[in-house]
Amino acid sequence: LGIGWNPVAVVSEGILVNPGQRDYRLQNVPAVLIGGKYLGTKTWPSAGTWTITYRAPVTLYIWVMKNHYNAGVDSALSSDGWEQVPSPGFKRSDNHELNVWKRSFATGTSYNVRTNNLMVGGVVSKGCEVAEAPEKEASGQKAMDMILEAAKAEGWLNAGGNISGDGDVVGFTSEGLQRWNNSLPPAGVVCEQRQIMAALPKKAPEPEKVKEPEKVWFKGRGGQTCTN
Repeated sequence: LGIGWNPVAVVSEGILVNPGQRDYRLQNVPAVLIGGKYLGTKTWPSAGTWTITYRAPVTLYIWVMKNHYNAGVDSALSSDGWEQVPSPGFKRSDNHELNVWKRSFATGTSYNVRTNNLMVGGVVSKGCEVAEAPEKEASGQKAMDMILEAAKAEGWLNAGGNISGDGDVVGFTSEGLQRWNNSLPPAGVVCEQRQIMAALPKKAPEPEKVKEPEKVWFKGRGGQTCTN
């Protein structure tokens, strides 16, 4: 994008947008961003490809100016599976309103955003949203969906959509996606996002074959050999 990037900073209310260059600050920061890791640009990133590198599993949040210097980011993200986050009152200190988008990544290492003009924006990473509320049924389903998606990408699913081996477990650790054959993770292995670890469905048992009745041989009258 023709610019440099500032050091990573922890998000808090009033954080500087472009430290060392401008005095603009973020105001009314959405709660989902507080405590996250913010990577902001130097001033005036131009049109081009914005490559965001990450370590999965992670939820990324992109904020971008709403009405000026949006650079087509809203359109690009909304058409590629990103969800807009409600952010009432979120703005830069010069009163420019800001939009926020989020997306969780179970696999991969980078994501590209194509910009078509000058942009004002940044990216925040904050753990993995799916694991933040495991007690909720919806979040549990999202966790399973993420695991199934990752396992599918690894070629671990059979034709029925289940893990190839009965009782296998997959989960995300600090080493990435892991699989344990017919067992739980060994002692000492801690999942980075503990609640995201779950056993995949076992293969459905094959129906029992109906045995044919055994033939019983006996001698009939007149010496014929019969079966029953």
